[in-house]
Amino acid sequence: MSHPHADSDLQVREPGYRVNRVNVVETPEKIEGIAVVNGAELYYEKQGAGIAVLLISGSTGDAGNFTPAAHMLADEFTVVTYDRRGNSRSPRPAGWTATSVAEQADDAAGLIGSLGLSPAVVFGASAGGLIALDLMIRHPEVVRAGIVQEPSIFSVLPDPIAALAPRRALIEEALRTKGPRAAKVRAFRVGNPRPKMSLTSTRRAEFHWRTSV
Repeated sequence: MSHPHADSDLQVREPGYRVNRVNVVETPEKIEGIAVVNGAELYYEKQGAGIAVLLISGSTGDAGNFTPAAHMLADEFTVVTYDRRGNSRSPRPAGWTATSVAEQADDAAGLIGSLGLSPAVVFGASAGGLIALDLMIRHPEVVRAGIVQEPSIFSVLPDPIAALAPRRALIEEALRTKGPRAAKVRAFRVGNPRPKMSLTSTRRAEFHWRTSV
């Protein structure tokens, strides 16, 4: 069934669940669905009631990054988390080989519109903070308020290329010697030096690699 928004549609995620009138997967605790936005299929989870809050993960993170936070906020807000295009349960669009902050922000705006959340409070972590900032600048009509956590705005540094050089060298070495999967894992280890966090992030990176190729 098509959604009233012309540039988006909602589809059933999996068989076996009760499907409501807009063809999304619904459980007593939350709704899981696929929104087709800007030519991409975006997996999302929606729960709670009240003012809408959209949580945007960073890097190759997915909706699962915010599971505890979404659960805690759902008693006061309508909370939506999602897997950005090409990550985890959101498949890579046909012929899609690269993305940009602007494309990701357009996806977020489309998701807000397709789910009837506008205007929403938007939270972005790390690279998700960049997406949130671009969303606020170019799509202010869908944003009620914005919060960013450690946005990766390297352009404010005196020499951003020099600041990124050590990490880039490690990732490029892993890509050259062991391939894309190893490069992804290396990127997570560099960004999360604590052993416990590195183990969790490494497993998530390996999961993303298996599901996005």
